[in-house]
Order: sequence, then structure tokens, then C-alpha cells
Amino acid sequence: METARNFTITSWPMDPKDSPLVIAVPGVKFSGWWPDALPEAGLLNNLIPIWRVGAAEVKIERDILEDPDGIKHQVCAYVRIRQHPERWLGLIGESLKCFSDQGAAISWCGGWECFLQYSPMEAFAGCYAAYTVATGLICFGDIDEPIRYLDQVPGVARRLHDGAALAARTDGKPRST
Repeated sequence: METARNFTITSWPMDPKDSPLVIAVPGVKFSGWWPDALPEAGLLNNLIPIWRVGAAEVKIERDILEDPDGIKHQVCAYVRIRQHPERWLGLIGESLKCFSDQGAAISWCGGWECFLQYSPMEAFAGCYAAYTVATGLICFGDIDEPIRYLDQVPGVARRLHDGAALAARTDGKPRST
């Protein structure tokens, strides 16, 4: 069965050390969704020091996907893993919390198979872990354990959507998410 050591990402520039046939590299894609427009560029730079230099590289990019309102609400960060850390779940949790610390209502992560764009109806297909302020980290396996994706566990998507809706509230009234 797969483990987190098998995660790969494809949105990574070629490295001279890579074989010319490399399409995917070991890594994790983190995403966050904001109820309003995205934060200023550079606000997620606090994600970079979470991952040890030399063992991982972080690339942050504003996602090109827009919500139906025509506003970009999502940021993705790609972490290329060169050496898997011992404190894997701790780093996953810290990385996801980094998004909520900057105002994201929800953040999630996984490999290339992780769903692309958040919506209140999303089932979190292929998603390894997620975080809201209300739920904290939700993940069902450490680095060497079999992967159990969030969409495989009944009720998890509803908990995460409720947590995101709660985080998106202002003045006690829910925002439309």
C-alpha cells in the first residue's frame, strides 16, 4: 500500500541533477483557500523555514484557478522533498496551519492526485491531510503508515466544510463560500 513517501508533485522546474526524463519529483502540494481575495504576495514565506534547507525546497505560487466570483481565492505551495523528515506529521500540521495563520479558511495537502480547487461541495479526493482552525489537523496516517485519504473516511468532508464556513464568518454571519 502507498505511503506518504510515495507522494510526487509535477509542478517543479527541472534540476540539473535530475534525469532528463523526470516528470514528477518527491514532494507534497499544499493549498489554502481564502474567503476573500488572496493575501499579499510573500505572506506565505513563513512556510519556507518550516522545512529544513537541503532536505526540502519550497515553491509558492498563486493558483490560476478562479472561483465563480472571478476572484482568485487559492494559493498553492509545492515542497520538493529531498530527504524525508523524522517529524513528518508535525511538519505537515505546521505547514497547513501556516495558511490559516494568514487568513485561509481551510488548507489541505497531498501529492499530484490531490484535488485542485476548493468548493463547499468538494469531497477532498486524493487529499492526505487538511486543517481548519475549528478542526485542527486531520490526517489518518504518518509517513510510514498506509495512506488513508480524507475522502475515504465518512463524515470528514462535512467536518472540514463546517470548519471552513466557521472560519469564513464575519460579524457572526456566515459568508457565502
